[in-house]
Amino acid sequence: MITIKYVRKLWNEEQIKYWINKNDEVLYLALKALYDCQTDREKLDGNTSEENGIGFNAYDAPFLSAMIKSLNQYGHLTKGQKEKTRPMLMKYSKQLTNLANDKKYNKEVMVNV
Repeated sequence: MITIKYVRKLWNEEQIKYWINKNDEVLYLALKALYDCQTDREKLDGNTSEENGIGFNAYDAPFLSAMIKSLNQYGHLTKGQKEKTRPMLMKYSKQLTNLANDKKYNKEVMVNV
């Protein structure tokens, strides 16, 4: 008899930081997740105009918005872009952990046991 249960990975901040530093695809997912938190107006302007505690801060918004546009256009970031983006995303580790643990982003997976 096979039993199927649903498993959802729960992430912590250290894991998020580790994977952003080690894996380009995770870096891209983190950047996209934060960008998705920007309001439509902020996305259009490439800045942060609302103090809502989600998405990019006002200082990082112009650069990180440019990085998401580059990622969308070319499918990747250059080595230099990644080197500058990675440390910037570290300050968003709590927000990214909350997003990663949100059911919207963290789907349940069926596992055979």
